[in-house]
Amino acid sequence: MLEKKVVKQNEEHPNGFDINPLMQSFTMNVILNVGFGVDVDAQNNPDNPYVRHAYGFLTDEDIIGNSNVFMIAGFDTIASTLSWLVYDLVTHPDIQDRLIAEIDEKLAGEEPNYDKVFGMSYLDMIVSETLRMHPVAPKLIRQGSQPMEICGVRIPEGIEIHIPVTTLHFMPEYWEQPEVYNPERCRCLSRHCLWCGLGHRCSLPWKPGTGLRNDTNRGRGKGLL
Repeated sequence: MLEKKVVKQNEEHPNGFDINPLMQSFTMNVILNVGFGVDVDAQNNPDNPYVRHAYGFLTDEDIIGNSNVFMIAGFDTIASTLSWLVYDLVTHPDIQDRLIAEIDEKLAGEEPNYDKVFGMSYLDMIVSETLRMHPVAPKLIRQGSQPMEICGVRIPEGIEIHIPVTTLHFMPEYWEQPEVYNPERCRCLSRHCLWCGLGHRCSLPWKPGTGLRNDTNRGRGKGLL
């Protein structure tokens, strides 16, 4: 269904179109179907209550408890990452061809599953590089719980600390030719470090700076891809 929608949009708008709405409806379908067993068909039924409420404020009457966290934390973040990933692949056909070759080799004509997807090392590098160049959270805000001093700078208790994630990802001190899309640069970084934001380089691609925790996006994003 998604492929047909993309082809149709490309035919109707040969000079380019916004792919993000398609990725949002696709992400909505996958999360609700896999996580909750609900068939929404967001791509063809935009008036579905789940779809309408997802684009607005979710109250306790709509979704409660972990369901609320599941939707908010994973819906738009994954959809925007998918949009950037498609853009990066379309603008780098050589990388796209290599990824297709890896997928064909790993699947060998069989249906994809969790283990096979996580065995695709080049896909892992592509996702990591896309998140480096287009981080989900371009800026992080933390509040000091106690007075501290870092590199001679005194930080009072209670002050807001702004961490410029995008800036860190494009610093030439840490990344060679940071403006170039190069998945190979992620080969030396382990998946554990990448997804937790604890890499030995300035890499905070998904849920940066959160440390070891059971993030709803870890693994689920790659599973959607």
